[in-house]
Amino acid sequence: MTKYRDKQILEELYVNEQMTMGEIARKFGCSTPTIKRWLDWHGVQTRNQAGNGKRPWHSKERLRKLHVEQGLSVGNLAERFGCDDWTVEYWLRKFEIDGREPPAGLSDSPPTNHYWKDGYEVVCADQFEVRIHRLVAITEHGINYVEDWSQYHIHHKNGVKWDNRPGNLDVVTPEEHGRIHNPKTRERATTT
Repeated sequence: MTKYRDKQILEELYVNEQMTMGEIARKFGCSTPTIKRWLDWHGVQTRNQAGNGKRPWHSKERLRKLHVEQGLSVGNLAERFGCDDWTVEYWLRKFEIDGREPPAGLSDSPPTNHYWKDGYEVVCADQFEVRIHRLVAITEHGINYVEDWSQYHIHHKNGVKWDNRPGNLDVVTPEEHGRIHNPKTRERATTT
């Protein structure tokens, strides 16, 4: 049996150790709603942080005041309320609370320096443009492998140019990249 389904374990962690449902979920690698469901199933009384029959994150005014006016982050709110980050994010979206006002001089609309070019996701700053897959490769492999694109190419393993997950990207030489994408070269390499 999975440990988070055990009433004694849940009571020990939630009631005695005062862990939040989110902390328990992270401990067992499951979701917070799963923990909530099993607490309810076993009849374990859940804590009410507000003490007035409502969860503190159920108040639109309170969320707006703390997040927008006082500038508390999602993480700070979750810690204050004793809940998970995703709970705070859910209620912020539900109440259409967009977040803090942008700093003076910064537009409240998203930047226009993000676009698609030849199927690749691209960002630009000033006159420079960088493809996102190269930035991801830098974080995974370091700048030395990707700063000079004449020496190293970034190959999308599954052939989908916009799939920039680290596991889908390989750093290869231009020659290797050519062999990967040229079927005739690939055929010659396998027959020799």
